[in-house]
Amino acid sequence: EDEIKEPIVKEVWGPDAAVMALGFRFGGFATHDAEMLTVIDKLLSNGRAGLIDLNLNQQQKVLSGWTYAMEMKDYSAHILGAEVKQGQTLEEAKDLLLSQLELLKKGEFPDWLLEAVINDMKLEELKSYESNRGRADKFVSSFVLGVPWQDYISRIDRLEKISKKEVVEFANAHYKNNYVVVYKRTGEDKNVQKVDK
Repeated sequence: EDEIKEPIVKEVWGPDAAVMALGFRFGGFATHDAEMLTVIDKLLSNGRAGLIDLNLNQQQKVLSGWTYAMEMKDYSAHILGAEVKQGQTLEEAKDLLLSQLELLKKGEFPDWLLEAVINDMKLEELKSYESNRGRADKFVSSFVLGVPWQDYISRIDRLEKISKKEVVEFANAHYKNNYVVVYKRTGEDKNVQKVDK
């Protein structure tokens, strides 16, 4: 795919509540990009102590903010999104999400957070291996993603070696104006095409 060099903005309309999402594209699961993306995703939002959790959700600056990593074989994506409060614009929510990325790029997050994120991922992985379904899912993922089993199961060991300095350098190198943003606005979609029966 061609590199994204400037923000791509899309709008969709519908009756549901307004929401926005923006995404960055990265290399596939077997790349270092995806490993860094996994860590950065958890530093931003892990349900408790991520930058978005603390600075946006707990301070009620948005109705709800989140991130998730889509790690796939050919490409991965990092999606950040938010539901807006009454009277808040989708553009304001986008700026708030990007401000949390800026904090990450400046290294303005506690040193303990990186270790805590890795420990949480270790715990999740250990729990997943407790069931036959969890173990089978890992085998399937390794096969589908084209990653040798030994590399797949040693991923946490590699993540554990990532330093705060590496996170900051990676964020500065990869999180620029190279994103796609979609604004889902409340209202009637005037572009709906009717099909005659």
